[in-house]
Amino acid sequence: MATNRNWPSRSRELSLYASPEEIAAAIAALRMIWSDCGRQMKIAAKEAGPLARSPRENTYLYDRRFWAMSETEQELAHRVDRWRDKRQAVKLAIKALREGFVPEWSVLLPPPPSPLVAIIGRYDNAMHEAVDAVTKRGAITAHATNQPHPHHIGSFRHCHRGHRQPVLGNASVGLRRSGPLIYLKEQSRHWRGLARLSA
Repeated sequence: MATNRNWPSRSRELSLYASPEEIAAAIAALRMIWSDCGRQMKIAAKEAGPLARSPRENTYLYDRRFWAMSETEQELAHRVDRWRDKRQAVKLAIKALREGFVPEWSVLLPPPPSPLVAIIGRYDNAMHEAVDAVTKRGAITAHATNQPHPHHIGSFRHCHRGHRQPVLGNASVGLRRSGPLIYLKEQSRHWRGLARLSA
């Protein structure tokens, strides 16, 4: 798929980052992971037996029963929960793709399959470019108004509760969104690395 340099800064619209063939391949790969999670969940449930949470058991009752178990019993019961959560996370990713959006990959899961790595990598590159654009605009504004760049105002700043917070070296132009922006920069390095590996 040709690289689209006109990506919007924040849109998760899937058609901007993937071809129909890539979307179909990503869904097929995710369905295989979803099925495998289901098989693993059944194996874990068989090993846990009555310790596992039953479909009709509410959270309050299950939690009370769980904390009354021994550590070994908790591990058996929790193994079922982990596979169930992973399966649900994959299901949500498939749902997002079918509805035309770039999915968010859960931290519960291993690295995504290669078709999805490429899609998320393109989206992440677009976000990285948006972050850089915001940083540059802030630097230009600070220069035009003859104000010092926020990076250069010491190594701490005061938050609204009067506590001192460390300012990272690449904090973005003093915006209140600097935390998420720094996070996106770190994420972009991660996904670009995965995209190169899958190429």
